[in-house]
Amino acid sequence: FLLNICPFLNFALPICLIADPSRKAARGFAPLAIISSSFVLMFDVPTSIWTDWTWEFIFLGSKGQFDLYFMGHLINLLLAVGVMLNTPKMGWKGMCISFGQVAAYFTYVGICKTITGCCCYTSGLSYGDYVDGGNYAIFAKVGIGMPWAPIIFFTGLIIFLGAIMILWDFC
Repeated sequence: FLLNICPFLNFALPICLIADPSRKAARGFAPLAIISSSFVLMFDVPTSIWTDWTWEFIFLGSKGQFDLYFMGHLINLLLAVGVMLNTPKMGWKGMCISFGQVAAYFTYVGICKTITGCCCYTSGLSYGDYVDGGNYAIFAKVGIGMPWAPIIFFTGLIIFLGAIMILWDFC
């Protein structure tokens, strides 16, 4: 059901670019894609991926289990930055649209989580996302447990979304 942010954006960004020639729909999702992909690339990808940059790795992969995971997030980040660089400024209307798209996505995830009873990989809406082995296990590793982990995550997400949009428009 694409309840996880990055796989959803791996499909949504290209579809938005194809379906909307003005790229405004993709621009609304781009800040979220930048934040989520950067978060995963900094905290969740094994360090061996970063040291294995050879021509064979770039074009063929290293036959490791994290290649597709890494490349999916890297492509997501590069596509989102390209969208932001290639579209006009957001302005306050664009910022409202972007926050609205993010809110609609998390509402969708919450509804699907409630209906299906899904307990992990729900973009931070489930307890299972923050325990060891979950998507946001970095919080558990640094000693931030429930109920503070989602509060810190979503507060940080809102602050970073706003900061990226403001910096991109006004700097």
